[in-house]
Amino acid sequence: MEHQSQSTSSGFLIEDRQILCNAHGVTNAKTIRVRKHSDPTAKKYTAQVLYVGHDCDLAILTVKENKFWEKTKALRFGGIPQLQDSVVVVGYPTGGDNICVTKGVVSRVNFVTYSHGLKSLLSIQIDAAINPGNSGGPCLQGDCVVGVAFQAYNNKQNIGYIIPVPVIEHLLEGIRRNEKSLNFPNIGISWSKLENPSHKLSLRMRDDQTGIYINHAIPLTDSFHKLKPNDVLLRYDGVVIADDGTIPFRDKGERLPYTYLTIQKFAGDTSMLTILREGKEMEVKVVVDDIPNLVSLHLYDLTHVPTYRVFGGLVFLPLSRPFLSAYYGKNWFSKAPLHLSNKATMEYKQDSDEQVIVLSHVLSNDVNIGYEGYACRMLLLVDGLEFKNVVELSNYVDATTAKFIRFDLYKDSVIVLDVQRARECLSDTLKTHGIPFDRSPDLITSADMRDLVPIQLAKPLQLQEEKQTEKEKEMEKNTEKD
Repeated sequence: MEHQSQSTSSGFLIEDRQILCNAHGVTNAKTIRVRKHSDPTAKKYTAQVLYVGHDCDLAILTVKENKFWEKTKALRFGGIPQLQDSVVVVGYPTGGDNICVTKGVVSRVNFVTYSHGLKSLLSIQIDAAINPGNSGGPCLQGDCVVGVAFQAYNNKQNIGYIIPVPVIEHLLEGIRRNEKSLNFPNIGISWSKLENPSHKLSLRMRDDQTGIYINHAIPLTDSFHKLKPNDVLLRYDGVVIADDGTIPFRDKGERLPYTYLTIQKFAGDTSMLTILREGKEMEVKVVVDDIPNLVSLHLYDLTHVPTYRVFGGLVFLPLSRPFLSAYYGKNWFSKAPLHLSNKATMEYKQDSDEQVIVLSHVLSNDVNIGYEGYACRMLLLVDGLEFKNVVELSNYVDATTAKFIRFDLYKDSVIVLDVQRARECLSDTLKTHGIPFDRSPDLITSADMRDLVPIQLAKPLQLQEEKQTEKEKEMEKNTEKD
């Protein structure tokens, strides 16, 4: 069992009695307390999370106590600073309790992968140090906020990143529009650069045409029904796309990925695409959406323990990046089996409830002898049947009346268990390994709740019932005597 830990980060006041900070500073927090820099009493107030945008690593808090908001002033937002502009990062980094001010210069405006939500979004690189605790603090140009400090390279000095105002405003606008999701949308295509002259000629492109090659559209998107492999995306909302997938940004020769145009929209908005199909230009209107990856990038939004199912000591769960990170370490991409890495990084769902089911590990018992070393194996078939997700798998093992059950795993690995013995050993297996239930809460709906009493509580409850019965008998005797 992990002990409780605590951490500190920074934040600042915005309009409507709200505090803007980083999502990674408050995610999974049970209690959040904030302290004003100007408070002479250094009192800490309990704060509540109002909104979280995991994609953009931003969160909005509030404090109910009116006293906290006395003599406070919200900061104003500016724009995107120019290269070589001077900025100031304000926050509370590790190493002291007082506010820290660090000066820096804007080095680059580009897309980077946000380490919290694993989404590639617009970011500003500065040469000011951003240390643990600085996260969430404002980056100021004059008296205006031009970004929020959020991450840095561990092995590089004086390279820090701030979340720019357009990304912040996207979150705020999504809240104002009461959007169901605060994530950033996508048009849903897999594409390649078109820098080879022969490839362009084969697609009947003119010399004055540039664009990107569409490998395929992703299922469950509007693009899947309107775009085809071998199409060329020439323009996005009228903006010309270069052969490397970039578009002009500002007027000083800077360029950004064309997806910059997409992330300014919200799920359900439309984009006008100009494509080349078999040598003919045509306009296609597509709806952008928040496209779910086949494998979950994170588990921040779960309201219960992650999905799992135990049967015969075999532990099955849906593949996720946090699972791969926990099993193979932070460099899981290079250490995990290639087929799992590809599932986790390159594939999207074919159906909305599709999961990659893996055998996480085996809880040793007398039924699964010989299979104890099986771990992190992708499940392919059960009794020759394919299952889309752990729910279907759980329902099947509950309902099967066969004498044996066969699990086919990746790379020709096979597990065969006696069904009756697997069910009979459940209680002892869970008790031995300190696991309260054989399944996660989201799989309990189809099971008999009486069979899911936590194993470690079963005996105490039984003893309590026996004691109550003896007491009732004694009361009955006393009543008879009276």
